[in-house]
Amino acid sequence: MTKFKDWQPRGVIPAVLLPFKPDFSIDAAAYRQHLRDVGGIAGVRALTVNGHSCEVHALNLDEQREVMRLTMDEIGDRLPIVGGVYADGSLEAARIARQAEADG
Repeated sequence: MTKFKDWQPRGVIPAVLLPFKPDFSIDAAAYRQHLRDVGGIAGVRALTVNGHSCEVHALNLDEQREVMRLTMDEIGDRLPIVGGVYADGSLEAARIARQAEADG
């Protein structure tokens, strides 16, 4: 995400939703469409993912990484992405934050 390296948060930064299939797996196609829909709204300056509206509490680390990968692939070249960090402890949260940074 070096394109947005110096980005400063301001304006409208909505938290996106994460759709699931009936078996509770991530519905990647519906999620990609949701990203395009929300990201295409005039005035939106960035998107927030892996937050509470994205049901992050129900995701394991691999699923959180998949959400970020899908997001970056679908819209990361057009808008800055704010990635949430959710964990039961500070050491795990730090590990997730480091991984998110490494993933871009």
